[in-house]
Amino acid sequence: FGVVYIRYKQVELYYKLKYNQPGSKINFVAYIAGLLSILGVSVVANFQETNLLVVHVIGASLVFLCGTVWSCLQAYLSFKLLPDFSTRVIAYTRSVLSMITIVLCILFLITGTLSFFQYNGSLSGRDMLTWAKADRGTLRGIAVTIEWIMSSLFFGVFITTFIPEYRKLRFRGAEILFTTQTQECKTTEKLVVMPETNLTSEDYILSISTVDTIAE
Repeated sequence: FGVVYIRYKQVELYYKLKYNQPGSKINFVAYIAGLLSILGVSVVANFQETNLLVVHVIGASLVFLCGTVWSCLQAYLSFKLLPDFSTRVIAYTRSVLSMITIVLCILFLITGTLSFFQYNGSLSGRDMLTWAKADRGTLRGIAVTIEWIMSSLFFGVFITTFIPEYRKLRFRGAEILFTTQTQECKTTEKLVVMPETNLTSEDYILSISTVDTIAE
């Protein structure tokens, strides 16, 4: 979640400063896709394949489909952030990884779907984890292999490309607000660049500032 949220705020801030725009629709779509992918990870982790197969498959589909959309949009946004936050090497690297992910995602959907139509074994309990050759589980093995390759590629490689950019960011502590019985406190979050920085420097500071309104 941290990677998705910080990236969303980073691009939003950049558009405000560079293009004098409140944000980017593509950035917002990428943010939603990233959140859905995170939701899919939670579903996959909490609903095991041996217990609730349908829910597990839905979660896996959210992870890979929405994760693929997020990676493609981030590759596009990387070119928009040149040269202040991104580099051409990173942008092209993300583009190549995104194209590979698209191909793997298509292969995963095809092999995963066909494997269930061809499977002759039992889909109950742990029996489904031992898809033997007699059960015609070859496609199942291919689908699982692709699934793990995509997981390693997306979570292990693609996300690490954000390290050089995130090193340019510094964050300041958040403020905790509360409502008492006699007064109501409201807070508005605003993302700002501190006065000592600018878009031409190598060091950026992202700060969450709060504006409080107290109504008696």
